[in-house]
Amino acid sequence: MIDKIKYENLFGDELTVQQIGKEDEAYIKKSYEGTEIRSKEVLDGKDNLISIFFYLKENEIVSQALVDFGGQYNEVGFYFNKLKINNFTTWDVESYTNQICTGKAKVAFDNRGRKLASQNIDVTTLAIMDTEKYFYLDNLGPFSEYQPVIDNGVFKFYYNYDAYDPGDVFVVINLLLHQDASGGGYIIDDDENVFLEDEMLASVFNWQSNRYYHSAEPLIPINISV
Repeated sequence: MIDKIKYENLFGDELTVQQIGKEDEAYIKKSYEGTEIRSKEVLDGKDNLISIFFYLKENEIVSQALVDFGGQYNEVGFYFNKLKINNFTTWDVESYTNQICTGKAKVAFDNRGRKLASQNIDVTTLAIMDTEKYFYLDNLGPFSEYQPVIDNGVFKFYYNYDAYDPGDVFVVINLLLHQDASGGGYIIDDDENVFLEDEMLASVFNWQSNRYYHSAEPLIPINISV
């Protein structure tokens, strides 16, 4: 039984009911039972459904959920197999189009509900295809003097993407001085590393001590302080 609904914009900022669709912008509707999320809908500014994901309880299975909900939506997804590991939570995720599985992933969240990492998984072979990890800069340090950008202070790390050489890390730095108009980022490899070369960045993100971000594995940090 749904007893609470929250609304957010696509950047995670909470919205009131009065703010929804004011500028025809897409938004997210999250439904809860108690403190547990049960569904997440993305809607356009005219309240048309773009996508929907259901969060399954421990005793619920995807095959039955697909029978219950799959016929109602052309596009539907499920979070399931929720696990608590130290201060982190992981979910398995499957997406369906016309009741055919079109995507698999594993997603990890920190103890504040922020996405920490995700892996895209091949539907046929179940091999991990690529990985993303997220760092949230709570203390902006010298960057607090500058105008904020979208996702201000969030660093997004990409691993094993086809566009990059094996072993390379690609990072998008959401800070005004390091974000170009095209949304580009930086390659980290044996020859270049922006976190070692830029003194301002080094003052807020110590590359050597943040070893969790050096590679795609592990998905969950060994150091629970991350």
